[in-house]
Amino acid sequence: MTEYSEGSPAKATLEQRLKSARRPIVGRESEKELFAQALEALDPPFVVLHIYGPGGVGKTTLLHEFMRLSAEHKASPIYLDARHIDPSPQGFMMVLCLSLGLALDSSPFDYLKTLKKPVLLLDTFELFSPLDTWLRESFIPQLPETALLVFAGRTPLSTAWRSDEAWQQLLRTISLRNLLPEESHSLLIKRGVPENQHAGLLEFSHGHPLALSLVADVINQTKKPFQLNEAADIVQLLLKRFIEEAPSSLHRQALEACSQVSSLNEAQLREALNQEDVFDIFAWLRTLSFIDQGPFGLFPHDLARELIDADFRWRDPEGYNEIHRRVREYYFRQMDAQTGLEKLRSFFDLNFLHRHNPVVKPFWKFSEIGSAYIDLAKSSDFADILAITEKYEGQATVEIVRFYLQKRPEAFRVARGANPEIEGFYISLKLQDLDEDDLNADPALAVILKFMTNKAALRPNDNALMLRLFIDKQEYQLASAVTNQLTSAFVLEWWSLANLSWVVLCTTKADYWYPFFLYYDMERSKEADFKMDGKTFGVFARDFRPSPVSDYVRRIGERELVSDLTVQGLEREPAPQQLFVLSHPDFSEAVKQALRDYHQANALAKNPLLRSSLVKDAEDKLQGLQVVLKDAAFKLKDKTKDEKFYRALNATFFESALTQELAAERLGLPFGTYRYQLNVGIERLTDYLWQLELRS
Repeated sequence: MTEYSEGSPAKATLEQRLKSARRPIVGRESEKELFAQALEALDPPFVVLHIYGPGGVGKTTLLHEFMRLSAEHKASPIYLDARHIDPSPQGFMMVLCLSLGLALDSSPFDYLKTLKKPVLLLDTFELFSPLDTWLRESFIPQLPETALLVFAGRTPLSTAWRSDEAWQQLLRTISLRNLLPEESHSLLIKRGVPENQHAGLLEFSHGHPLALSLVADVINQTKKPFQLNEAADIVQLLLKRFIEEAPSSLHRQALEACSQVSSLNEAQLREALNQEDVFDIFAWLRTLSFIDQGPFGLFPHDLARELIDADFRWRDPEGYNEIHRRVREYYFRQMDAQTGLEKLRSFFDLNFLHRHNPVVKPFWKFSEIGSAYIDLAKSSDFADILAITEKYEGQATVEIVRFYLQKRPEAFRVARGANPEIEGFYISLKLQDLDEDDLNADPALAVILKFMTNKAALRPNDNALMLRLFIDKQEYQLASAVTNQLTSAFVLEWWSLANLSWVVLCTTKADYWYPFFLYYDMERSKEADFKMDGKTFGVFARDFRPSPVSDYVRRIGERELVSDLTVQGLEREPAPQQLFVLSHPDFSEAVKQALRDYHQANALAKNPLLRSSLVKDAEDKLQGLQVVLKDAAFKLKDKTKDEKFYRALNATFFESALTQELAAERLGLPFGTYRYQLNVGIERLTDYLWQLELRS
């Protein structure tokens, strides 16, 4: 065995190799010096360092440099990115615990107190705006006094930070700008770009770090001088050149997949590429200068994402659609298995796939999602809820809201943002739980229930949900980030409900929301409209009993890929074949008629049971119904005491006696006894089939 000395290169650790392989940060000397002084000082000049600047200017790179400096000074850096955290106190604390390797029910504050100097670095801080007050007034005060915090975002901090006398002394703000010319030269040299190309590159980039990094990547990949077109879109040109030089078609597809989703992990990449082993390809993605990573996966810089997406859609529409379908199915499976914050995250990931559809795009504020979070209403919110209602609605609606706050406070969800006051709310009513007090207090309910009864009444065990009212404090019922959060939370309420029947939504902006709800197959139901305080509340509704939620969401999912979709096109779409939803009396009558027509195919073909859930999986519906009827009757034969009822059914319908008198004679029964057994047999067969129908 070969012996090595203590100083031998063979003794070098992987950590040392990783450090040497990382691209060194260029410039930012004053920022690094300020941060290093804070790490060294017993009494640092600030508690919070806030860095802000435009996208691609190097904020994240600087945070990673701060992490390195923290480790050098024996501090303990913790990095969190708001893009991958649900903007709620619970979501923040969950990710913080995960980052610290703690159990989700443990206190991170106790653990942080054991560290000599914890350094918490929060990236993309503008997306933490819903938590602004909570972070400032609740979270940060509980941190140990040795803690240091760094925020990096695109916008300045809220005035609450800057106007507070105490925070004025504990806060330092830096506006990050492009690199100086000498710093840009230094970056290009360290990235291996020949000096004879520097002047032209600095002229077009003006020192923008992302553009310089992209140029360096392209030059290193192609091994050719980079030629600029005077009027070319620089970043688009760079990205196209880079995509063309990907090591293989699978690498290019991985990059394209990354541009489609909000963040990409290895499981999603396996799904998108239909490959078992994607470890090396995923590792390659991580090396790209315009790809960042967070706790939930990799994601491209915003501009890079949109340019890759547009190029992919234009160049390979079939491949584009196929990756969407694979990733969509992945999200569906995730949502079926998830609850709480994880389910909410997957839901927003799923909606992210719809961001380019021209019909729905105006209603989704994708770039602003996360500016508020949804929470159960607390008694301390009631005054704000009533004030928001009074701002936009008349006295009758205010009194109805007041009634629900007293009677059904659990029906309220609120949107919380940066301020202590709520940003909006909605009321979600479980229609199957309503009582006389509700009907007397809210006249709209009688109209809705009558509409449902005329269409297809609720059956035993059915669950129905109604979005009675929703209001954004600033925008009322227009599309906004808050409205997106409110309506998304409502969708998640009914998504996993067992025995889901009706979903009903009410809005005074029915014409405005018509394209949106049409896109999501919510029928405009004018017969259910109602008036209140001089306003007309338009109603959109859907009965999910005829079509499973799984079929519904996949049908909507296909629309995300139709780039030229219009409202008129949606209106012309043929309605999917749906099952009948029969009331118990109608169902019972249909069973009796099916028994009478058992051997008459033409008559049986008109029976509504052929479009019930009883035969939804049968290839031949007519034959399937005959089998279901006969199997249900045969169930009676399993019980000795019920066998006589089966014999009456069999003799009358399945063996097709010409008359009931002949059937009674064949069974050797008095006609009155036969009639009794036949009626009981029909009743028990119907009850058995009804239970099957309800469970389907």
